[in-house]
Amino acid sequence: MFSKYSEDTLAKKPVILVGSGTSAGVGISGMGALATWLIEKVEIQNLNPDEKTEWEKIKIRLLSDQMGLEMALQASGTNLTNTLTKEIVKQTWSLIAKDERIALLKISAGEDLVGFCRLFNRYQDTTKTAIHLITTNYDHLIEWSASAAGWLVWDGFENGSIARPLVTDELSKRMSRVVLAGKNSFTESIKHVRVYKPHGSLSWFKKPDGSLIRISNISPSDLSYLEEIGLSPVIVTPGTGKYLETHFEPYNNVMSEMNTIIRNASAFIFLGFGFNDEHILGSYYTNLRNNSIPKLILARTLSDTFHVMRGQGKITNYVAAEMNGNNSKIYSDIISEDLVLNTDIWTLNGMLSAAWGASV
Repeated sequence: MFSKYSEDTLAKKPVILVGSGTSAGVGISGMGALATWLIEKVEIQNLNPDEKTEWEKIKIRLLSDQMGLEMALQASGTNLTNTLTKEIVKQTWSLIAKDERIALLKISAGEDLVGFCRLFNRYQDTTKTAIHLITTNYDHLIEWSASAAGWLVWDGFENGSIARPLVTDELSKRMSRVVLAGKNSFTESIKHVRVYKPHGSLSWFKKPDGSLIRISNISPSDLSYLEEIGLSPVIVTPGTGKYLETHFEPYNNVMSEMNTIIRNASAFIFLGFGFNDEHILGSYYTNLRNNSIPKLILARTLSDTFHVMRGQGKITNYVAAEMNGNNSKIYSDIISEDLVLNTDIWTLNGMLSAAWGASV
């Protein structure tokens, strides 16, 4: 039943939401490692006395109180100033940018770290012209995998190593072309992947005039020079205010288009998503309760929030899988809950093998 449900969900051209668990599975630091990094790397010389005091309080929450990073930062409230926030953003960017470079090399060498390459390759042979993925992650695992599989990628910006925001109306025009067939002509859609990143991306920077730009292949070692010339990362880090930079483009357009895609979705796949992010989840509530829309949920460990939501009937028509030792544990309201032995169907690669057969 899991295989059939997965195959049917994939056939419905699902909207795919990718959370931090997916990136953590391939070596990109999660919240715990990020907290440790920030404690070691946050530079205090440019902070005023009150900001230094607040940072020491945050460190105590993380170290002595064993508080999670997001909660520790949120507890600061308005004491988390713009200067301190920018320092946290800078150091967060530095760590994730460092982590993802190894992944880029592996994908370039032909490795399919998550299963995205297989997914994109399979959809090349279908009538699907646009694949929609929403991710709270800053890294480029999705974009690189899509490019490796031969897809054009839109993430809110134009193409090119240096790119300005590109709104979806203009994107739609560019992703269609007129084809001549004898005396007749028809309009053909160009296959592309749309990646919605409501928390921003490692390649997004704010210019001195306040506008946003995407610059490819910036190394962590470039960060000090970026500051000198007035370019700063614009990722929205946990606990520092979800809407810090979201009044700039492409955030407005990305959020608007993302909400439209969610409303019109015929199926969902959640990968490594904890169901804790109200910034994203608020758009999903109606469809999560819609019994006609299948939802495939895969995670190393399904979150407490997910279990509360399913217990309250806030998620219907779902099949969820998590790791259980060398096995996978299935939870569902439509098929028998089960312990599936010797499988990793809680991963994208494992689920695709269950749905489509072992990869060759």
